[in-house]
Amino acid sequence: MKNTFTRLLTVQTSLVALASVMFAGCSKSGTASVTLAPDQVPTVMSQAFKQSSGETKELVNECVTAVENKQACEAFTKLEQLTRQSNLTPEQRSTAALAMVATFKQLRAAAASGDPAATAVMRQYLSTR
Repeated sequence: MKNTFTRLLTVQTSLVALASVMFAGCSKSGTASVTLAPDQVPTVMSQAFKQSSGETKELVNECVTAVENKQACEAFTKLEQLTRQSNLTPEQRSTAALAMVATFKQLRAAAASGDPAATAVMRQYLSTR
């Protein structure tokens, strides 16, 4: 159990660090925003991907819907798929990374509360890292 907790903490720290590095310099005010609250994800994702089309736009819409419906497993899975898209701009990649961090926190909380689906999604994700 301790090994799993340590691994989860390492993954979350890695996601935050990745998002911080990716998002640094993207802020117009000169200070980088390194966190995103879950309730900000739909607005920020919609804004960053407003010019997208096709499969990318579909994944964003599905992710936004999942976040709005508090379906962390679905949102995280869609964000994983989205980050694998090769046609994302640096801003879109940064936004998706920040959304993943926010969603991962929800996923972790759900798993800690005994949600077997959240636990399965986390195990699947961690097995690829």
